Amino acid sequence: MELKRNTKTLRLETKLFVISLILSILIVRMLVSLFFTERTEVFRSISGLSFHHFHYGILLLMLSMFFMLFFKETKLIVIFAGVGNGLIIDSFIPSLLLKTDRVNEISAYNAGLFPTLVLVIVAVIIILFKNNLFRHTKPK
Repeated sequence: MELKRNTKTLRLETKLFVISLILSILIVRMLVSLFFTERTEVFRSISGLSFHHFHYGILLLMLSMFFMLFFKETKLIVIFAGVGNGLIIDSFIPSLLLKTDRVNEISAYNAGLFPTLVLVIVAVIIILFKNNLFRHTKPK
């Protein structure tokens, strides 16, 4: 009986993953084609960062992995992973087709060293001390 329940859960999670992956691609394609132009890039004009839905996908994928470490709610994790993968897949090939300048790429890569180190250190601290940070207390 336990095996059947696990199989049903796995089927549900697989469906949730596939549906969220496909819907994320369809929704992003629709939104980009209907609403976004060069003039609608408010975030880029304010921050100076080149943030794409590829990056949102990576963030969602990272969040889903962190949630796997801390929580037992798998449906939300599977949906985050599906949407994250959908966003990454949708912009993977276009990102390969972008024409870029190698000198600017290396300059940006080198400029990102310190923020990358900070991000990695914070992530490692959270992972190493997860039991202390997210302590679940049992009611008496």
